[in-house]
Amino acid sequence: SSPQVSAAVQKATRRLDFTAELPKFKFPALVITGRYDMNVTPVTAWNIYKTIPGAKFVVFEKSGHLPAYEEPDKYVQVVDEFLNQP
Repeated sequence: SSPQVSAAVQKATRRLDFTAELPKFKFPALVITGRYDMNVTPVTAWNIYKTIPGAKFVVFEKSGHLPAYEEPDKYVQVVDEFLNQP
């Protein structure tokens, strides 16, 4: 995406906070984080996970913000298991 698009999205979403909506989730949720993620820190992901009833939490120990790229085999396994759970 272009810098202009990124800037417009950031400006439009800067004040959005859906935290209060998380406890209302009534569907399976998977919260993932990379151990070295500087965009959504592991503690932030943990707090999101703790707020969503019944959510599953997975840390990718060798990843930053892109575990699908940094640990693709584990990522596919985690997502596949989540999507195929009973």
